[in-house]
Amino acid sequence: EQVAAEQDALSIRHEPVPVPKHDNPFQDEEEIKTFEEGLVVSMENNTVPSGYGLHVEEWDEEGYPSVEVIRSGRRAQKDMRIALPHAIWLPRAEQWGRALYIMNMIIYSRK
Repeated sequence: EQVAAEQDALSIRHEPVPVPKHDNPFQDEEEIKTFEEGLVVSMENNTVPSGYGLHVEEWDEEGYPSVEVIRSGRRAQKDMRIALPHAIWLPRAEQWGRALYIMNMIIYSRK
């Protein structure tokens, strides 16, 4: 194991990648409470916001994407095909869309 670790250390020559900033988007407990309550209501009513690519009319003629291609490797020359089974990923995408919509409404209402 020691030899393998030393060999790996010799082959890694890149600078570390900076960690993205991840501040809380909410200013206070009231905004957090508003977000949580809004998300619960949205889930109970099965409300899905428009404009986030989550409705059938927002998809291209092929429908909900079943595969996403992510470029990786040095200079992004490798393609990784990631399966997106509809039954798994659409509900997750809808939940993400709800949360993003509610968060944006809270942030925009400050102005």
